[in-house]
Amino acid sequence: RIDVDGNEAWLIGDPHFGLPFNGTPLHRRGEREAMQLAQFREELRTPDVFAIVMVGDLFDKPFVPLTAIVSVAYEVVDAARERPDVGFLFLAGNHDRSRQVGVRGAWELFTLATMNVENIMIVDYPRAALGMMLYPWQWEMSAVEQIETYGGPSCNVAIGHWDLKSFGGDDSHMCPARMLRELNPN
Repeated sequence: RIDVDGNEAWLIGDPHFGLPFNGTPLHRRGEREAMQLAQFREELRTPDVFAIVMVGDLFDKPFVPLTAIVSVAYEVVDAARERPDVGFLFLAGNHDRSRQVGVRGAWELFTLATMNVENIMIVDYPRAALGMMLYPWQWEMSAVEQIETYGGPSCNVAIGHWDLKSFGGDDSHMCPARMLRELNPN
């Protein structure tokens, strides 16, 4: 839970639906996926919050089984319709979107499946919503470039799908915490 101007929001991080659980015995296949979906269903119904924010990597890769996309979309739409007073915000993560320009996959299908529900917001580019500045993953733009292009947080809360530690390679998507603090010292 995080505080957003005196209200609480619930963050869901990186469920990676569609992840293949290789090596699972045939008689146990589907159990892990069912447990994962049950936990997600429960988190979508977290009580006493004004927003549910999925911070990215809803899917494990741009192309996952259709059953994973449909199951997730049904859970999200059902939860949003049950709770029209709660905002459901979904940030794109690096596993959700293809690196190839114009290639569409699980994320885009999920977007289509949820687009007609008023309290579901798909966040494909940085923007402010519900008192939070939201920064999804963008292959073509580093974390610093996102802030320079779209502006720093006009809110007291900034949420991004950023790396929190270096993995010894391209660090262009590291959380720009110092820059965010300088822009909004509150």
